[in-house]
Amino acid sequence: PEFLMQKTTLVQQVEETLQRIKLLLAKFETKIQPEKRAQIEGYIDKLMRIKTSNNLDYIKHTCKDLLDKIQEEELFFQGMDHGEERQSFLLESQKMMYSLDRAATKKPETQGQFQDAFHGLGEKLKDSKLNFLKEWMESLEKKWKPSPELAALQSQLKTLKRQEWDGVMLVLKSPKETRPAQWENLKSIHQQVKILKEALKTTQKTQKQKSDLFQKEKKIVWLEEFNAFTGWLLGFYLIYYFLGYYVTQGNLDLAPFLGIPFSLEDSVLFKYLLVLVFLMHSASSLKINFFLRNTFATISLPIASFVIMLLTLFNF
Repeated sequence: PEFLMQKTTLVQQVEETLQRIKLLLAKFETKIQPEKRAQIEGYIDKLMRIKTSNNLDYIKHTCKDLLDKIQEEELFFQGMDHGEERQSFLLESQKMMYSLDRAATKKPETQGQFQDAFHGLGEKLKDSKLNFLKEWMESLEKKWKPSPELAALQSQLKTLKRQEWDGVMLVLKSPKETRPAQWENLKSIHQQVKILKEALKTTQKTQKQKSDLFQKEKKIVWLEEFNAFTGWLLGFYLIYYFLGYYVTQGNLDLAPFLGIPFSLEDSVLFKYLLVLVFLMHSASSLKINFFLRNTFATISLPIASFVIMLLTLFNF
């Protein structure tokens, strides 16, 4: 698998190099000597034939020969000033040469492989007895996996940082005649990196704020559901209490509902539960209706309710 990944990376780099060379040839078509152009096209045809070979060293060596060829002094017609064109060829060929060297030694990234393996494990658990773990793994995967917008910015920043490092190496390795141009190119890339870092920082901050707001809204939804539940429970207790009182006072011959006796007024447990449910419902209602997003109320209301519950339990 590692060899196949190296081959794929090298072939992609060779194809990109060939494409860039073809663009250069088209741009300066009328200024390049025909015999030199024919030699370059011969190398291009050769690379097109051997790029699928398993001999990666041979592919790389042939590609380097091609890049050396386009850097030759006598590439352009004699008797004319082609300093600008030659410098353009030198800059591009140096960039392509360095990219080719880096592609040959590039190591496969493990982050994507780990995420794919983790996702595959979750899919396997789906049809097993441990399928209850799948939901937990999906939640973990969502936390690890950035949003599409954030992933795009991170990918762009990674590419620019690699280009910045390549630019540094090109400045160090390039001859004096092309070094100023390489230096200007490096400064331009560095400025783009700074801008993208700021954009990434802003996006991360915005998404964190959205995530925090979402978590707060989830807590509010949970509180509303809890308030509705205690409200229904309190209503059921009160209805059953008054129904029991009417049945016992009227000596009606009715069977208890779900085995719960109608004489609830004699039940100590019922009295405690009624008070506790009432206090919880009251606290959640106060929070929802008057202090929904008040941090102080979020802390103080549960504490006050708990203290009142303790006083109720120990005094009644």
